[in-house]
Amino acid sequence: MILGIGTDLVSLKRIENVLHSHPQRFIEKICHPDEIAYLSGCHCETALQPWQSKKIRTVASCFAIKEALAKACGTGFSQGLWFSQICVSRLASGAPTLATSGLFENYLNSLKVASIHVSVSYEKDFCQAIVILEK
Repeated sequence: MILGIGTDLVSLKRIENVLHSHPQRFIEKICHPDEIAYLSGCHCETALQPWQSKKIRTVASCFAIKEALAKACGTGFSQGLWFSQICVSRLASGAPTLATSGLFENYLNSLKVASIHVSVSYEKDFCQAIVILEK
């Protein structure tokens, strides 16, 4: 049974601008410690456009996935639920997955969430994430 569906769309250019003006503050605000460790190994190499770098795409996907999860819960980031209580990682196949901790984990447990399905897509300078919560 589906408990909730959330989606979010992020401009890679917007993430690039935020990372340029407030890199450490933004990353510490939205990232789990494991994501920060991963990002420290991401070099800001540039593809065709600056916003296509691996670091910017990684931060954008983490942000979009977390926003989509909060929307799927129907709460947004309220009631003590926060970005850093969610950790986005990749399976060996490259598919995104997430883990929760603290109040976010407790909240999902109270909803009796059995599975969390995550999908991320990129198109030009946008990143979209979809999260489905299943009971």
